[in-house]
Amino acid sequence: DILVAENQLIIAHADIGIAYSDLFPSISLTGLLGGSSLELIHLLKLSTGIGIAQAALSIPLVNAAAYQKIQAAKAGSKVSVFHYLEAVR
Repeated sequence: DILVAENQLIIAHADIGIAYSDLFPSISLTGLLGGSSLELIHLLKLSTGIGIAQAALSIPLVNAAAYQKIQAAKAGSKVSVFHYLEAVR
């Protein structure tokens, strides 16, 4: 029981890190058929400072869904800590 609770605690802490990663923008480097993705092509076309500024402005500053995932992951971690402490007793 203790090992199971410990592994669930490790997974819960990893879920927090995964939730935080949703705050950062992501691009895929290859498309479905192995070609370049549109995001990568668009990124490489941004050769002027104005284009980069426009791309930066298009990224949302506050991602409410990601924030909610972080809060849910933290709550899940607290539950896992409680279960671990109960298993150790």
